[in-house]
Amino acid sequence: MLSPLAQSRRLVGRLVPLGLALVAVVGISCRSQLKCVPPTTAAPPEGAPRVLAPAHGAVHDLMADIRLLEILNRLALTHQQLDRLIPLASRLQDLQARYDQRNAAVAEPMHPLLVEKRNLLIEGKSSPPQLERDIGTLEGKLAAIDEELAAAQESHLAEINSLLTESQLGVLTGAAEARRQAAELLTWFREMPESEYEDEAEATAEAFAQPELGLGPGTLNTCFNTARYLSAEQYQTVADDLIDQIAPLYGATPEAANRAILGTFANSRMLTILQDKAEAVSQ
Repeated sequence: MLSPLAQSRRLVGRLVPLGLALVAVVGISCRSQLKCVPPTTAAPPEGAPRVLAPAHGAVHDLMADIRLLEILNRLALTHQQLDRLIPLASRLQDLQARYDQRNAAVAEPMHPLLVEKRNLLIEGKSSPPQLERDIGTLEGKLAAIDEELAAAQESHLAEINSLLTESQLGVLTGAAEARRQAAELLTWFREMPESEYEDEAEATAEAFAQPELGLGPGTLNTCFNTARYLSAEQYQTVADDLIDQIAPLYGATPEAANRAILGTFANSRMLTILQDKAEAVSQ
């Protein structure tokens, strides 16, 4: 069993690729629409074999589809859930499209300003104050659009929560992974040699304490001691409660959990994926 420090490192190692995958699944943010002009590519020599560019858009969509399908397969949605989630995903997609249009309207005048700033930086020059003010004004508009979109999407959160079970929501928010990490920590303490336990438990309680979650060092030490000194039979009766109590140490904040739920179903590929899954389930 790994020490808490090793567990933390392993958790970070898992979260980094997970975070990158979620960025790819959730899609491109509004600011990514501010694309720079691509560099000019020289034509291949006459007579050289033609190299076809990869179907970048299709590959991107397929990668997003695969990640979404992996999530949906873990959710194991019922036919009834699929039927109710399809119109919800359609509404979220329409909502995103409306805000994409607003983003594009801001991105159009911002693009030449960013190109100008980029060129100045290449030459080692600073942007003039007026250019910085103009860019800042447009950045503020993009931020305001982001906030409005987040608020509009949040109005759909209650409906999603009502359609999914607690365990399904846990898959989307990372709560299931957090419980598994908490269970591993308690098992590690139960199996630890007595000569090491007291120092390890105290150090872990101090290092992992999050008083804002009601998990100060004293509370954690009590949990560790309870798990440590119960018989196997006694531990089985209280293990779930102890795991639930310390799982927030590994879990996402409520705000991040809500963003994960909304980001999954607001993805531009989700409607198609849900429709395909519903068709497959009905066969």
